[in-house]
Amino acid sequence: MQVDAWYYSPYEPWSRFLTGEQGRAPEPLWDPLAFMIKICHERFIELHAWINPYRAVADISSYVAPGHPSKQHPEWFVRYGKQQLFNPGLPEVRAYTCKVVRDLVTRYDQWD
Repeated sequence: MQVDAWYYSPYEPWSRFLTGEQGRAPEPLWDPLAFMIKICHERFIELHAWINPYRAVADISSYVAPGHPSKQHPEWFVRYGKQQLFNPGLPEVRAYTCKVVRDLVTRYDQWD
């Protein structure tokens, strides 16, 4: 995967796996993550967040949305083969990662 979200995020674009294009919101607008949390809990299934904090672009030849962090802050990234990775040695990257995680766990407080 790469930097994207299955929920509205002020920091990361919508996942391409929802609409076929990274950054495009689902229509009609809905919250896939809230739906999954609700459905899983109704069925007594645990749902855990999975966060890959450093891989930003799995294949540099793929499309990334204009609001993608690699477009906004290219200086935050290093290349490894065809991947683009956040540089965790940068304080700005660590702060950004903390904002993303804080947003996720604050907005969705029903994690298992």
